[in-house]
Amino acid sequence: MTIQDGDIILVHGGTDLLSKLIRFFSRSDYSHTALGAGIYNGQQMAFEARALVLLTEWNNGAGRGPVKVYSWTKPEHQAIAAQAVEGLVNELNGSYYGFAQLLWFIWRWTVDSLHLPHRLAVHNWMPGGRICTEVVYLAIERTCQKIGFPFYYEYGLNAVTPEDISAILSSLAEHDLVKETV
Repeated sequence: MTIQDGDIILVHGGTDLLSKLIRFFSRSDYSHTALGAGIYNGQQMAFEARALVLLTEWNNGAGRGPVKVYSWTKPEHQAIAAQAVEGLVNELNGSYYGFAQLLWFIWRWTVDSLHLPHRLAVHNWMPGGRICTEVVYLAIERTCQKIGFPFYYEYGLNAVTPEDISAILSSLAEHDLVKETV
């Protein structure tokens, strides 16, 4: 499987405990998101948040579980997405992973499960770092801004789950901006 620079990747998830917890508390089939980041020294690269936010060898998703890959439908939009990824690499590469932010998934799950007011779960108040969905959200947001598409999602930057990224991609697909390629 080849991913293009600027592609958005949803990972159905591994069997490790963290992946299972993320899927459970985010009510998602997905546990991870990443961005296609081109070829470096002959290797397919992804930009993702794992223990750090960094460029990694993609290796066709080996060991990560099944994936869905979305590409932008127009070549000029794909090029803009690639520029957004490059900008994020320059801005965030080497940042710390926001492990504490994963506690917010539990909070959001609790609010939803107890049918508490939705406004209690819209903003993530956990401190620091970046999680994978934030990196992907930023790429989508910046690409949409550059192509002139009005992008808005009810949960803010640091409050999106893998399921939210999936919903955002479905919405963009309805507007013929992205398409599932794998």
